[in-house]
Amino acid sequence: MRKISKLSLFVIIMMIFSTTAEAQLLKRPRALAFGNIAYASPAGSGLDANYRGGVAAEFGGGLGLGKTIFTGSVGYQLFSSRPGVAAGNLRIIPLKFGVRRYLAGSIFLQAHGGLATQSYAHSGTKGSSFVYELGGGLKLLKLLEIQLTTNSWKQPVSTTRSNAWFLKAGWSLRL
Repeated sequence: MRKISKLSLFVIIMMIFSTTAEAQLLKRPRALAFGNIAYASPAGSGLDANYRGGVAAEFGGGLGLGKTIFTGSVGYQLFSSRPGVAAGNLRIIPLKFGVRRYLAGSIFLQAHGGLATQSYAHSGTKGSSFVYELGGGLKLLKLLEIQLTTNSWKQPVSTTRSNAWFLKAGWSLRL
């Protein structure tokens, strides 16, 4: 009797795992293409003492299964310097890779990491550092989307990490 119950339990567990694995394999592959513009607001860490708000643009794409899509993007960010900042405006070109997960309906969360190449308008100082982005968004009308994210990176002339909030709006086509 004991062998039968162990065998039955084993068969039930295998059926559950095979059903789960089969469901994962049958998910439809997804492709994503997106582009957006953004307003950037420095958030403490000294960045707000030297720079006002900024503007940004970003383009990218991704591939995935079901509700999870692995993404990559390249962008351009420009922060306007405050009066008296000798280095001038801060320019950043981020190259990021990450994951976007769709939750209920068209709401999504995302996390990205990558490399931020930075330079200043009136200074020869340049540098690159790790950048990360965390946030989420909402897809509207199957083509438009809005996002709120926070980015963090280290400037070439700073010992602390710089942080900024980004309010993004753009298009997103999920195939």
